[in-house]
Formats: sequence, C-alpha cells, structure tokens
Amino acid sequence: MRLCILILLLTSFTSAKGTECITIEFKYDHLHFNLCQNYYDYNETVTLLYEARSRQLNNFINDLIKTGKLKDKKFFIDVYDPKLTWDYIFITQSKQGYNIDCSGFLDFKELAEFVYYFTQPDWSSFVYDPSKVKNRHNTRMKLLSIVERYSLPDIKPYLSSDSLLWESDGFSLKYNEDRISYYRDEELLPFKPTSSLPVKIQDRYLFFQDDSVFVLKGRSVIKTFRFPEENRGDCNVKVYRKWVNISWHSDEPQYTYSYDKNKFFNLLKAKE
Repeated sequence: MRLCILILLLTSFTSAKGTECITIEFKYDHLHFNLCQNYYDYNETVTLLYEARSRQLNNFINDLIKTGKLKDKKFFIDVYDPKLTWDYIFITQSKQGYNIDCSGFLDFKELAEFVYYFTQPDWSSFVYDPSKVKNRHNTRMKLLSIVERYSLPDIKPYLSSDSLLWESDGFSLKYNEDRISYYRDEELLPFKPTSSLPVKIQDRYLFFQDDSVFVLKGRSVIKTFRFPEENRGDCNVKVYRKWVNISWHSDEPQYTYSYDKNKFFNLLKAKE
C-alpha cells in the first residue's frame, strides 16, 4: 500500500463552496482522500487523525472489494472544513470511480456508511446543493437516513489499529477507537490533541491544547497556563535554550515561557 501526502494551498469558488484552505491529500491503492482545512485555523493533529482514518478506510474498501461487495474501483473523497463551505453532499459515480464530496469533518463510521452505500443494488447518485433546495436541513437528513438504512458490517477491527502518528522520548500520539490521544509509554495522558504537537525545551515538554499549555518534567505537570480564549488553529512555536515563544497568525510572540522561572508571560498585556 502506497501513501502519498501532498500539501497544497487551494483557492476555489464553485456553487457549493468558496474556499481558501490547506488541502492534504492521502493516496492509497483504492482511495484518494482530500482533506481541506481552513488556512487560518489549520491544525496538524486533525491532519494526523485523518491520515489514520483514511488509511483504515482504504483497508475497509479493500476488504469490500475482496469479498465482491464492491467493484474494483477507486474512491475519491473530498472533505471540506464546515467553516468554509455551505452544508452540502455530492455522491456520484464516474468512469474513474466513486465520488463523495461533502462538508463537515466526518468520523470513520460516517465515512464507512457512505462507502458501504455503493454496495447496495439500488444505490443512486445524490447531489445536495443547498443553493438549489428549499429546505437544506431536511434534504441533508434525507440522504443520511437513506445511507443509515443499510446495516454496516463490523467496523471494530478498523478502529482498534493503535496506529502510531508521532513519538519523541517515550511520548507518542496514537489513533485508536477513531480518536487520537497522547501517551507516555503505555500510559494515557490527559492532554487533548487539539493544537500544535508538543515541543521540548531541555528536560521538559510543552503540551498544547486549544485553551491551555502544560509543562511536563518527568512524570509531573509543573506548570499550567490557560489562554484567555480558545484558539482553534495551531500556534507558532519557537524554542530557544531558555524560553519558548508562542503566537497565533503572527511572527511576533504573544506569550513566552521562561525555563529558568517556570513561568508564562503574556506579552500582549505588556504592550498595553
């Protein structure tokens, strides 16, 4: 199985979406998966989640082909950040393969349901463009009710892969049960992977969430700092020998962590 990841800055304007996003492409033998995230709010851990999710989805597709439930064709799936698009779903078939184009960050079960829909003898194309319907919510729900009508085969084997996505000094980020979580060796850590990946400063690690940052030394959290507001996208992090600078959408540091003082400083307040 071959995986190719390409990062593109894509600007497109169509009847269903007017987007400026970072598009990540995951290419496998039976799946070409595009993930579009808002350029302003890009999150690397979301990309890693979909790297694992798309890999397992390709395995699911391969098994459906091997058992004769699907034709030996490729799936082309495009998932767009809901912040950038209208609420839409396109499900079609072309000479190249099966096509699924939709808004919203779908989980593995939802993606598997759309894939499995094509195994049904009575499946049909569904194009839901909200600009062309009177009741957008009801039309989308109609498709979901059609797709959910068919009982999925057991998908648990695809969710228990325990895929390693990142590791450093015994810390790791793994995919399991369609979630990503941080671990120290085999111990589950409480930090949510909702922002930038951890960074190391000397004998300490900084773990980032969208609302907080935690400083670990050994097995102890020696400092916690909560940001005044949640930040959906990754932060810019620059590590020096004695401090770490943190900012969003700017090269100018907005917060800094002092290694010697084990303390965070809000540089935005200092400028007021």
